[in-house]
Amino acid sequence: MSGYTLRDGLSFCRTEGQVIFLDLHADRYFGLRPALDQAFRSLIDANHIDARQCDALLEAGIIIRSPVGIRPAPCPRSHASEARLPIAKPRLSPAYLASALTRRFWWRARLRQLPFSRNIRSIERRKLGVAPRTAPTDRLAHIDQAYRRAAMIVSARDQCLPTALSLASWLIALGIRPDLVLGVKLNPFQAHSWVEVDGMVVADDPDQVRPFCPIRII
Repeated sequence: MSGYTLRDGLSFCRTEGQVIFLDLHADRYFGLRPALDQAFRSLIDANHIDARQCDALLEAGIIIRSPVGIRPAPCPRSHASEARLPIAKPRLSPAYLASALTRRFWWRARLRQLPFSRNIRSIERRKLGVAPRTAPTDRLAHIDQAYRRAAMIVSARDQCLPTALSLASWLIALGIRPDLVLGVKLNPFQAHSWVEVDGMVVADDPDQVRPFCPIRII
């Protein structure tokens, strides 16, 4: 039985009654025009579309044929829980603070120089080389504090992506497997990115990320 899957680089989520796509290669979020949106909903909800609808989605580059009977699935919700890092704040490490600032600046420059997809794939590849294990909360607390203090020195406003990429990269270097989450919300449209480890949001506020629907988890 043949099926369909998203073309490479695409992911999607359903939020507030809308289907939103992320195209890694084009570095953009988008929705489909009504006719294509209806065809795509028919595929993911009923696993059936007529030949005309199928051809339209194939021609638009949204789906490709698959040799197995599958259909596109939305990005799963992240598993962030109410668990938080220890409330007792550790003593701020100047070395960790300097590293947080340096890494943020480095990833901000890298994002300007290299395609969005290449930066994301870099995190994906490096994460594959890290064995799953329970992350040490004391080290996470130190890194969390370093990033929060860094944001007080150099504003992280509108810098969530380089901040999250730098944090994920650092954690991977320490042998920790983070989830880099890209999320969206509507009315008005906003995108946000953050990092979770073992269900805990690191260097961000759970209340801040909760309104965002994950569209891709790396």
